[in-house]
Amino acid sequence: NHLATISRDYQDLDDFKKTVKTKIAELDTRLQSSIRGTGIVRFNPFAGSGDSKPSFATAFITEEGDGFILSTLHARNSVSIYCKDITEFKNEKELTQEETAALEKAKNSLHT
Repeated sequence: NHLATISRDYQDLDDFKKTVKTKIAELDTRLQSSIRGTGIVRFNPFAGSGDSKPSFATAFITEEGDGFILSTLHARNSVSIYCKDITEFKNEKELTQEETAALEKAKNSLHT
């Protein structure tokens, strides 16, 4: 009877191990497709207008390099907001220097 109890306990542990492995695989898949990398670059788009850096480009990406870059340009009387999709760390349109730097920061943040 003691052997039967040990056998049941072993089977329960084996079932639990399989459940944990499945859950870990599911979590890994979810993490890979979630925003994990971020990078921000602040800048002043208007030369000679002071030391403040009111504008910024911020990249949000997954481990696969999918996501978006949100950029703002602050002028005296207006604010413009731009969003560019990122696929495999690239965009179909040309990125600005600041957007490229933000994307690079986001990419580097994935490895920390």
